[in-house]
Amino acid sequence: MGRMKFIGLLCLSAAAVALISIVAVEGCGGGVAAFTIFSLIRSSAATSEERERAAAGKLLERYVTEICITLDEISHIYNRTLVALFRQNARVLRDVSRRSSKLCREAEARRRSGAVLPRGAAGSLGVWLFGTRGALYTAEMCEALERIVRPACEHVERGGGLFSKEQTVALMRMNDAVDAMTHEVSAALSAESASAGLAGVRRQRDAVLDYVRECTCDQIARGGVGDGDDARTDLLFLTLLGETKTLALRMSGLLKVKRYGEQSGDVWK
Repeated sequence: MGRMKFIGLLCLSAAAVALISIVAVEGCGGGVAAFTIFSLIRSSAATSEERERAAAGKLLERYVTEICITLDEISHIYNRTLVALFRQNARVLRDVSRRSSKLCREAEARRRSGAVLPRGAAGSLGVWLFGTRGALYTAEMCEALERIVRPACEHVERGGGLFSKEQTVALMRMNDAVDAMTHEVSAALSAESASAGLAGVRRQRDAVLDYVRECTCDQIARGGVGDGDDARTDLLFLTLLGETKTLALRMSGLLKVKRYGEQSGDVWK
């Protein structure tokens, strides 16, 4: 019985050696081609790595697409809110209020679900980081938009006063700045490298922040908050400025998150 086991082990050893090294010798050139099982293992590992990178790349593309769609919707709602506010159009304001609430709920749902990497992409830390932080910043932007749209709608429905000429001009310029920034951020997110568009986004962000600061100082110089209807209008004006500042900061934060993701993961490389 022991002899049979010994013979079996010898057979297994011979088979293993034959698998590990199969040598083909050519007579003329004297060349030797050696094929080992280790090359097959390396090839399999490389194929698996390519699959992981492809899965992570598709997930990253999905996150970027979702964020860009949300940014476009934010810009559109922001624009319609200010125009309706200038025209005292309660119907349009109620409509954008519903759209803003829906956008906010969807963004919050994505934030709560978090970034879940599919099987085979567990090593893509950069994608997970971008998905998680990007969902958080997008939810905060939608919340800031909600704090712009809802007070504007309530202001008109309750018969609030009109903005002054200076306030109207300031908000029109702010509207243009936010629209330009959302397009800048979307283009930078869609690019291969966040570093390429980071400088342009920073310039747009600084322009918005500087203008918010300038408008706030001008409002204080005009007397801060007035009386009666003027007081409610002035408070709404300052609210719009403050939440626009939050929008600008969170939008620029998206580019920082993508850059950190590029540094943390290998899907971009």
